[in-house]
Formats: sequence, C-alpha cells, structure tokens
Amino acid sequence: SFGQCLVQGLQQDRAALRAAHRVLAVEHEARDRVDAELRSRLQVAPHLVRKAAGSQHLAHFVLRQPRAGGQLRERVVVAHVAAIDEVRAEQRFGDWTSTIERALAPGERYTATCAGEATDFARMNRGKVRQAGSVLQNELSIRLVRGARHAEHTLAMTGDAPVDREAIVDAVEGLRDVLPDLADDPHLLLADRVESTRVERAGALPPAESVVDEILAAAHGLDLVGIYAAGPVWRGFANAEGQRNWHLAETFNLQWSLYDRTDKAVKSAYAGFAWDGGELARRMAQARERLALVARPAKALAPG
Repeated sequence: SFGQCLVQGLQQDRAALRAAHRVLAVEHEARDRVDAELRSRLQVAPHLVRKAAGSQHLAHFVLRQPRAGGQLRERVVVAHVAAIDEVRAEQRFGDWTSTIERALAPGERYTATCAGEATDFARMNRGKVRQAGSVLQNELSIRLVRGARHAEHTLAMTGDAPVDREAIVDAVEGLRDVLPDLADDPHLLLADRVESTRVERAGALPPAESVVDEILAAAHGLDLVGIYAAGPVWRGFANAEGQRNWHLAETFNLQWSLYDRTDKAVKSAYAGFAWDGGELARRMAQARERLALVARPAKALAPG
C-alpha cells in the first residue's frame, strides 16, 4: 500500500536527511577539535534561489551553542525545537498544499511531498559537553502536471508563512512556464484512488538535557567522546485528488568512545525509539569492561 511505501521511504531517506546536518560517528583521530565540516554545515543554511528577482530565502535553521570563550557547564540546556515543531509540521504542510491548490490553473494537477526534522544534539569530548544545539529544517517538493507533461521544484522552507506562500506560488508559476517546452511522458502514472494515512510514533523521549546529564553521569571519571542526537523526522504526501499521507517518528542516536591514557579506545552505540536509562548504564558498564581489557600492556610475540 502507499502507506507502507511511505514508511519504507522514510526509513531509507532518514540517514541521508540527517547526515547533511550532524555527525553521528565519533572521529577518533580528530577528538580534540570541533569537526570543521560539522561546524560549516551548522552555520551555513541552505538558500533557495527564486526565479523572480534572484533573491534568496534563508531556510529555517536553528542553532544554539555556547558563546565563544564562555564557560561551559556539564549540564547544557538544549532548545526543545523537537517538541514544538512536530506539532506544527503537519499544520504547515497542510497550509502549503492549500497554497498550491489555490495557485493551480484549470486542467492542472499536482503532487507534493515534504521532508523535515527537528533535532536536538550534543557533542561531547573528554567527558564534557563541547557543542550543543538544534537543527530544524523542512523541504517541500512540488510536481505540476498538465496532461502527460510534468515538472518538479524543491523548496527549502523558511517557517515564515507569508514568505513560504509566496515562494510556493512562484514555484508553481515557474513550473507552469516550463511545461510547454517539455515532451509528453509516456510513462507518467498517477494514483487514481485516494488512500490517506496518518502514522505518528512520538513522545517517548525525555528532554535532551536530562539525557545528556545521564550520559555524563554514567561516564563519570572516563574520557568519553561522542555525540547524542534526538528528535522527530517526518514525511508527508498530498495530491490534487485529495490524498494525504503523514508519517512521523521520533528517535534517538547516541554513539560514543571511551579512551585510556595511551589513546586506545572502545566504541559503543545506543539508538532506538524509547530512551532507557538502565540500558544506557548496562552498555556503559560493558564499555568500561572492554576499556580495561584494551588498557592492558601489550604483549610482544617473539618470531618463530
């Protein structure tokens, strides 16, 4: 069914969506500096180049981190964009599709998909938080269809309703302008039966700052390097026939390494839909045991 395909698409695209905005792997060899690529991605938001006058709209991108040179506390309060935006995301998608429908001319059809996330993250090094913030992004893809011709435009949405509506109208008009220059698509296949679905799996995660407190407490006395990221990701679909599909899932991903004094390390991970402090304690204990093993003096084997 379409709902199953939507879920599969969410699972397949989740890694690609998040990989562009945060690092989930711990880089052992660069443990004493902030990852330059991560910083550049977090500070430079994508831009939407609009057809009208070449103006640019800044994508909705939220980043909060400590001031340069400021004192860092082990307890870092991370902005709760996740809890706020997972409620508004579906409402915004509905507003965007309504704007598309109002912009249609007689004989035109459309399909629209959206993809987004509202993620809190914390990067840890030497057992302390070194960087904390939030990522909020939304993308909207519009496909305009007239007869057997179709064209698509993807927008980075700002979260500012008037600005987004104007960008959508411009996109539809731009697609309308290019359709006459396109050839008919003999393989165009659009759904002729409405199958609307709505699936949400959210609300099973504690606030990010309390999770970070648990992680640091479990690793007390250890040289921990890692990153925690959590929040909802969503996908939506709409078409001119009235079909609406919405899927939202809230997950977390914690990856960390423990180092000994000789710079040997053991790596661990914990991810899922529902946070369990007991499970974290169990995995941290296992990591401690493995660290004790790798910290033992190396044995030199004589040849022969």
